[in-house]
Amino acid sequence: MKKKLFIVSLVLSMCFSMLSIVNVQAKETIREDHYVNPIYKDVKSSVVHHDIQTYSLEDVEYTSDQEKLVKIFREKLINRESNIVLYYHCDEEITQEFFSNLVHQLFQKAIKHTGNGKEGDYLKWHCQGWTVKASISVNSNKGYDLNIFYDVSYLSSLEQEEKVDEEVSNLLKSLDLSNKTDYQKVKAIYDYICSNVTYDHDNLNDKSYSLKYTAYAALINKTAVCQGYASLFYRLALDAGVDTRVISGEAGGPHAWNIVKLNGKYYNLDSTWDAGRSTYAYFLKNTNDFDDHVRDNDYQSNEFIEEYPMWDESYTEIDCNKYGHNYSEPIYKWSVDNMTVTAQRVCANNYEHVEEETVTAQKIVKDPTCTENGIITYIANFKNNAFKPQTKIVDDKKATGHKVVVDQGKKATCTEDGLTEGKHCSVCKEVIKKQEVIPSTGHKVVVDQGKKATCTEDGLTEGKHCSVCKEVIKKQEVIPATGHKVVVDQAKEATCTNTGLTEGIHCSICNKIIKKQGIIPALGHDFKDGVCTRCHNQLKGQWKQSGNKWWYQYEDGTYPKNEFITIDNKLYRFDQYGYMQTGWFRVNNEDYYATSSGAIKAQWVGSGNNWYYVDADGKMVTGFQTISGSKYYFETNGLMKKGWFKVNGTDYYASTSGEIKAQWVGSGNNWYYVDADGKMVTGFQTIAGAKYYFASSGLMQTGWFKINGADYYATSSGAITAQWVGSGNTWYYVDADGKMVTGFQTIAGAKYYFANSGLMQTGWFKINGEYYYAASSGVISAQWVKSGNNWYYVDANGKMVTGVYKINTVVYRFDANGVLLG
Repeated sequence: MKKKLFIVSLVLSMCFSMLSIVNVQAKETIREDHYVNPIYKDVKSSVVHHDIQTYSLEDVEYTSDQEKLVKIFREKLINRESNIVLYYHCDEEITQEFFSNLVHQLFQKAIKHTGNGKEGDYLKWHCQGWTVKASISVNSNKGYDLNIFYDVSYLSSLEQEEKVDEEVSNLLKSLDLSNKTDYQKVKAIYDYICSNVTYDHDNLNDKSYSLKYTAYAALINKTAVCQGYASLFYRLALDAGVDTRVISGEAGGPHAWNIVKLNGKYYNLDSTWDAGRSTYAYFLKNTNDFDDHVRDNDYQSNEFIEEYPMWDESYTEIDCNKYGHNYSEPIYKWSVDNMTVTAQRVCANNYEHVEEETVTAQKIVKDPTCTENGIITYIANFKNNAFKPQTKIVDDKKATGHKVVVDQGKKATCTEDGLTEGKHCSVCKEVIKKQEVIPSTGHKVVVDQGKKATCTEDGLTEGKHCSVCKEVIKKQEVIPATGHKVVVDQAKEATCTNTGLTEGIHCSICNKIIKKQGIIPALGHDFKDGVCTRCHNQLKGQWKQSGNKWWYQYEDGTYPKNEFITIDNKLYRFDQYGYMQTGWFRVNNEDYYATSSGAIKAQWVGSGNNWYYVDADGKMVTGFQTISGSKYYFETNGLMKKGWFKVNGTDYYASTSGEIKAQWVGSGNNWYYVDADGKMVTGFQTIAGAKYYFASSGLMQTGWFKINGADYYATSSGAITAQWVGSGNTWYYVDADGKMVTGFQTIAGAKYYFANSGLMQTGWFKINGEYYYAASSGVISAQWVKSGNNWYYVDANGKMVTGVYKINTVVYRFDANGVLLG
C-alpha cells in the first residue's frame, strides 16, 4: 500500500499543533500519548524534545504487519533515533483506546528480550520515555492509514553506544571467553565488573545527570548506579552467548540486578552489591538466599517464572576431591568444516571442573555412482572413555544417473527371428531393458474385427488377412449406418441455488447430442424480510447494539436497511443506516409507529384526548377503520375523531370513545340519528322497526312538518305511523308515511273524506259542486239524513242522490235538491 500523504489544510495543521489532537471522525479524536520509564520518573531528561511533524510529503509504505513495524522500531531504538515514524494500516475504526493500546504494544514488543545484547532489557533500561502523536487518513481502498510519530528520550547517545560497542568487543577478546563454559564466561564477566566498576555516590542524587544509569557509565567511566551495572552485565553476557535478564525491584530502595542461565535454569546475581568485595555474597544465588531482593510484580508473574525457572539451590563449589564429580551428559560440537569435534562435560558440583577433548575426524569419501549419491563420512574417536565415538554423514555429490543407450530392435519376418528394443548404461553396462528374441512368424492370420454400424457411420463384417504378407483371406462387407434414435432430454427448472436445464435431444444409441441442453443459471435467493420468496429459506442473524441504537446482522455479514423485516415472528423497520426504528417515523411520506422495543403491531397510540391507530404494518390509518369489530374515523393527520365531524361535507358522529355506530344523538327536543357508518341521516328512516323523518339539517321532526309542500305528522317521540291527529271537531289523518291524507280514504274499514286542507269532513259538504254527507264521526256510508222537515239519501260514497233511486228494492224519487218527494 503506497500512498503520498498531503496535509494541506492550514486550519487542521493549526488546530493540531495547538490542541495536539487528530480528528478521525466526528465521534472520536486521538490525543497524544506518553510513556515514562517508571525507574526514571524523577529523572530530568537531558534530551531536547523536537516538535513532532505529523505529516509527510514522501512516498511511504503502510503495513498492517505489526511484527514488521516492531522490527523497524527496534532498529531505530538501537540507533538512538529521537524522531521515529511508523506507518501503520488498519481496517478497523481508530479510537483513542485503540491508538493508546497500539503505541504501547509496539514499544513493548520492540524492547522484548531477544537474546541480543543491544536489544531487549538493554533498550528498556536505556530509554527514559517517549511522547507519541499521529495523523490519520482514510485509505482510498479500505480502512485507515496511520502515521505514528514517537519522540523518544534516551539515557545515552548514538556516539556513546558506538563507543560501548567498541569497548565491549575489546573486553570480550581480552577475557578470552572462546571455548569457555557458560559458568566460566559468567564468572569472568562478573569478576571484571565487580573489580573495575565503582558505585557513583557523587551523582546519586543529581537528577539532572542521567548517564549514571547506563552501561556506558559503567564500562567507559567505570562508575555507575545499579542500572548501569545490571545493563553492562546483560550486554556482556548475551554477547558472550549466555542468556540473562535485568530484574528490577526493591532492595532497601529501588534496585536492579540480573538473573543468568546455567545448565538449564537461572541464578540471581547482583554485581552492584558484590562490587569491590573479595568474597561474593550475591553471586549465583537461589531465591531463598536472595531474599533481601524483592522483584517487581512483572517479574513475579506465573508466566515469567515459567519462562525463567530458578535453581532450587544456590551455586556452591563442592570439593570434588572429597565428594566426587557429578558430570553432566557430554555435549559434542562439530567444527564448521566437520574436521574436528569437541566433546565437553561440566561437573555440576563445581562448574570450574570441565572435561573437554577435541579430536580430528577421519574423513571417508565415497564417490557417486549412477544410482547412489556420493557421501563423506566423518568419524571421531576420543581417548576419554566418557566421550562416545561420533559419526557424521554428509551428502556430497549427487548420483550421476545412467547414461542410457538404446539397443535397436528388429522385426521378425515369416522366416527370420527378430529382437525387441533394449536399453543399457554405457558407463556401468547395467542392462536396463533386456532385448527379447521374437520368433519368426510364418504366415500369421489376423482377424479383421468387424465394426457395428453406428447412427452416422457404416459398419463392417468380420474379415481375415495375413498380417505379414497382407493377403486377404475373408473380405469385409459394408453394413449401412442405422440412423439416430432420438430421445428427449427433459428440461429442469432452475432453483435458488441450483442451475436448471432447457429441453434437449440426444440419440439413445450413440449418445450424440442433437439439441444441446442450455444451462439456466440459478435464480439466486430473493430475500424479503429475511425470507426467500421462492424457496422460503430464511437468513439467520443476531441483534447488535451501537450506543442506544440497535441493528440486526445476518449471518452473511449484511444487515437490513430501509425496509421492514420479520424477525422471530415480529415485524421491525430499519432506517437507511440499518438502525431499528422506534416511535413515530415516516416511510414514503407515510407515518408509521413502532414500540420502544422496535416491535411493530396493530395498536392504539396516544393519550388523553388524542389517539391514533396503526395497523399490523405499523402504518398510521386514516379514514374509516374497523378495529376489534368497532368502526372509527381518523383524520388525514391520523387523529381519531369524536363527536360531530364532517367528511366530504357530510356530517358524521362518533361517541366519546371514538366508536362509530348506529345511534341516537341529542337531548331534549333536538334529536339526530347516525347510521352504522356514523353518517347523519336525513329524510325517511326506519329505526328499530319505527319510521322517522329527519330534516336536511338532520333534526328529527315531531308534530306537523312539510315535505315538498306536503303536510306530514310525527308523534312527540318522532315515530311516524298511520294515525288520527286532532281534537274536538277538528281531525286529520296521516298515512303510514306520516303524510296528511285528502279526498276519500278508507280507514279501518270505514270511509272518510278529507278536504284539501286535510280536515276530516262531517255533515254536509260539497265536492265539485255536488253535496256529500258524513256522520259526525266522519264516517261516510249509505244512509238517510233528515235536515229540518226534509229527508235526504246519500249513497255509499256519501253523495246526495237525486231523481229516481232504488234503495233496498224500493224505488224513491228525489228532487233536484235531493229532497225526498212524497
